[in-house]
Amino acid sequence: ELEGKARYQQDQLARLTERLVAAESDDITKRLPIIKKMLGLDNLMEENTQLTTRVNELQRQLEEERAAKAQLTSEISTLSREQQRLEEWAGSVAAAQTPPPRGASAEHSGQAPAERAAAAD
Repeated sequence: ELEGKARYQQDQLARLTERLVAAESDDITKRLPIIKKMLGLDNLMEENTQLTTRVNELQRQLEEERAAKAQLTSEISTLSREQQRLEEWAGSVAAAQTPPPRGASAEHSGQAPAERAAAAD
């Protein structure tokens, strides 16, 4: 009979312990939002999310700007080479169209003395 009572009390103690653990767990779960609010964690978590979003947006913009800068640098380089080529071409055209000055030596005029004499006649 004593064993039966002891077993009964142990069972009751086990059930009460389970209920107590469940109640404490529920209590903590219910109190967690209150605790977070008291500590300001909800606001901090929201602010952290907003800041993370903003940082990601700024990083994306920076990458776009770097790509645009690289594109512009490439275009500037291409245009610079084209400008140099055109300046060289313009110089050679101008040199070809400029007649030699009067009385220039044969080496400057590109004509032999006999050709100059024939041209003068």
